[in-house]
Amino acid sequence: MADSRSTTGQRRYTRRRLLTTAGRGVIAAGALFTQGAITRPSTAAPPAVNIGGLYPVTGSFGQIGQGCVNAARLAVRMVNDGGGIKALGGAPLNLILSDVQSDPTVVRTEADRLITSYKLSAIHGCYASALTLIASEVAERGKVPLLTGSSTDQLNQGGRRYTFTPFARASQFAKAILQMSKLISSQPKVAVVFENTAFGTATSKGLQDQAAGEGVNIVMFEPYSAGFTDASPLINKVKASGAGM
Repeated sequence: MADSRSTTGQRRYTRRRLLTTAGRGVIAAGALFTQGAITRPSTAAPPAVNIGGLYPVTGSFGQIGQGCVNAARLAVRMVNDGGGIKALGGAPLNLILSDVQSDPTVVRTEADRLITSYKLSAIHGCYASALTLIASEVAERGKVPLLTGSSTDQLNQGGRRYTFTPFARASQFAKAILQMSKLISSQPKVAVVFENTAFGTATSKGLQDQAAGEGVNIVMFEPYSAGFTDASPLINKVKASGAGM
């Protein structure tokens, strides 16, 4: 009988301990589940990356500016259709466009407006070097990176830290032009006629500075104003200069 009571008590103790242990396990599991729910990574979509697009859709550069807009939209669509920016968890690009109207004053106003009104990660524009120089000033002040295809050497001068020009500089174009002139003559005579804007001035200066080293004789160096309508006097000067090209 003693053995029977002992066995029964042991069973009760074992059952009681089992229930207690199981209860603690449930509580612990619940705590872990709750903790897991709190620390579970968010599945919310990453915020869009705002990119400002400053292009001269109207005005003297309107035709090319519209092409820039079309290209920018295509690039953004390709990135977003490909899953967004992988390094940012698939964040999409959001292109914020502004027509700068081929006007330096409008460029300054619109660049400042986009930087002030939107949290921009970067700006792209403005095709024409004269316009991009203005946008660069605003971007530098606002500490917003500006990426551009404009080529004037001035964009790489003056200690600019937020302006990026991944394409060839105007002075590099000049070297190529001088080398091409030697395909026409071993001692070429060249007339340099250029628009007195940022790109034209930078390119022509490159021609002037590098001509002697390339064995090219510049017989005429003449600027003209943007928007001029009568080229006859300029053409007559070129003819009189004796230039071969």
